Amino acid sequence: MPAARAAGWPTKCHDARRTCQSEATGARSSSRVARFTAPQGQAVNMPATVGSDGRVFFGTWGVVRSHGASQQTAWDKFDGKVYAVRPNAPNATPAWSQPFPGRRVPYCATFGNRSSSGCPPGSFLNWSNGTVEGTAAFNARQTTLYVGRGDGRLYALRAADGAEQWAFSTFNPEAPGDPDGGGEIVGGPVVGPDGTIYFATLNAGPYESNAVYAVTPRGRLKWRYPQASKGRETIFLAAPALSPDGRTLYVGGGWGPTVENYGDRSVQGSVLAFDVAASGRTGDERLKWELRPAYEREPGAPTIWVTGLAVGSDGTVFALGSSPVGAGTAVLFALRDRDTAAEYAWPQPVDLDRGRAAVALGLALREVGGVTTRVYASSGNVYGFGGYRRGGKLYALDPGTGSPLWTVPFDPEAHGGRGSMTGIALDAGGVIYTGVSGERSGGRVFAIREDGHLLWQFQLSGLLEWAQPVLGPEGNVYVADTRRCLFNFLPIESGGCLGVSPDPRLYVIYR
Repeated sequence: MPAARAAGWPTKCHDARRTCQSEATGARSSSRVARFTAPQGQAVNMPATVGSDGRVFFGTWGVVRSHGASQQTAWDKFDGKVYAVRPNAPNATPAWSQPFPGRRVPYCATFGNRSSSGCPPGSFLNWSNGTVEGTAAFNARQTTLYVGRGDGRLYALRAADGAEQWAFSTFNPEAPGDPDGGGEIVGGPVVGPDGTIYFATLNAGPYESNAVYAVTPRGRLKWRYPQASKGRETIFLAAPALSPDGRTLYVGGGWGPTVENYGDRSVQGSVLAFDVAASGRTGDERLKWELRPAYEREPGAPTIWVTGLAVGSDGTVFALGSSPVGAGTAVLFALRDRDTAAEYAWPQPVDLDRGRAAVALGLALREVGGVTTRVYASSGNVYGFGGYRRGGKLYALDPGTGSPLWTVPFDPEAHGGRGSMTGIALDAGGVIYTGVSGERSGGRVFAIREDGHLLWQFQLSGLLEWAQPVLGPEGNVYVADTRRCLFNFLPIESGGCLGVSPDPRLYVIYR
């Protein structure tokens, strides 16, 4: 009998609370797999979005293009694209006649008196780029897909064919004409009950801004936070999450002032709560409270930079973080929203492989009968010149106390895996789907039972990074790999990537 269809995976971590739990029963083996190749995309920088009709949507990082010209003013910064795929067994085939290309982003740009070496006089290296980042989100009817790019724009694409309906440009209010004034939408948007699209931006360069936006379904600004200044000090990497009633938006700030200055211990991480239900207020007026989390049991109570958020069925806010303790420590903590302030829900943050894992990367909530019964969290490290170093595990925790529910956490190294653990997806039966990056290639997907024991694993050809496993309406598992090209000289246009094809793949593991 065919499996019953579920609602798909319409946004980052499945729903607006970011539980990462599907209504579908996922694959119980990895015996049937299809692959879809994205030409010269290099990386899939986002978990896929899956519609209730089974179509899969994802975006690529892209490669630098010179178009045969020696002058960098003729180059494109990147050419990431959005793809739509039908997972019809035994193959995966395109669902659009062509991928969505977005606008061209020039490699060099002009504004004021800025200049950069490598660009012609009077121009500077453009910090915006054409990468597709942050999991796309559907509107309620799944007719429109909202997706962010590194060019600082949120795009609304018609789900039927990928046609652009509108594009909203993020900006710096202090310099409205600055081509780099917006920020990259890495966390991905979330759609509120009334159709408003909320998202936050990440400052990846010296002129970009960290800010929170609310945009109407027609692409018009409702409010921005901060309202008039350039932006917050910390970057917004975590995808924003909504409260169970949809009236409060939670946003996490972390990873230092910019990705270039990761590790600046003087900059405080944050969790912010916004009242999104009230009308006629500016973004600044909507801020209910801000908590600056600290690792209080450590000398000097170092900050915690927030990398992920999820909201429990009772409104408890769970937050992943990285604290600059030693070489970095991955932690998880929980908060209670008291309307005008927040308080810690657990006695102290929970270490996630202390001494080996610097960053917490995966968060999921197991819910049974409308009650959050478990919290899962995974940890790892960021990519370095030697690839991904070892360190990182999967933990199962009590949502009320933070106490461990497994005697020992799941260790990918015990099953041949290497590198950093990824995000998490849960199926209706409680099976956990997650993965490990690999060191330079050889990422793996794991299916794990609720007792922490391995059910199956599957090895990819490339690295497994941001494109963690997700579940489709029939229970298929979707995951994508990355082909690293960091040691090539620009432009990277075709053929070699240190002898490896720069073509990432989407994998369909059929139920």
